[in-house]
Amino acid sequence: MPSIWHDERREREARGKVVSLLSAVKQSIAKIRENGVTIADEKELKALTPEAVKKQIGEVKQRRLGERFLPPSIRNQEAAAFARLEAVMTREAEDLQETLKSIPFPIVVGEKADETYFDSDAVEEYIEQAANVQVPQIVREYYDELIKICDAWSDFGDWCAANGIKAPSHRVLQMLAPCPHGIIDDTATLTITPEKMYNFAGWILPKS
Repeated sequence: MPSIWHDERREREARGKVVSLLSAVKQSIAKIRENGVTIADEKELKALTPEAVKKQIGEVKQRRLGERFLPPSIRNQEAAAFARLEAVMTREAEDLQETLKSIPFPIVVGEKADETYFDSDAVEEYIEQAANVQVPQIVREYYDELIKICDAWSDFGDWCAANGIKAPSHRVLQMLAPCPHGIIDDTATLTITPEKMYNFAGWILPKS
């Protein structure tokens, strides 16, 4: 048995995770852009933290509401609008940054949110690493010992065929490890005695 095993289940899980992460990034970009914020590349994407959002909105708010001839009614409306924008954008930035923590490969930001994608070579490398599992030495040795049993059972079948008697089957195993309901459980021990063999002989010998 090889020391590295490619686990297809893990590969499917890794591919599914990539699809889910890409979908989350696309959704974040779309929602952020809906609020008038531009994102041109991965650098700007990663820089859009909740702290950065609050700082930038605060700076724009201060400049706008600090205008000398801004009517009170407009000032109040815009103050409320800035508060709503900060709440929405902070939440979106938090979700985005949480998603980015799970993405170990480059992100290519598209002009449209749906055109965003991950670097394909990096994705395949990530999936390969996720799917390749180190098989412990003791498991490989266990496998080697089981192979001996399988080979011996196969040789036993060949011997039976050569001598014209019934090939080994589950019935033979049940004779060697008698258990309730004919099901071999985890505590079963294979044993054979002359008495067992005498009582079982009528099943394996060809009928005359």
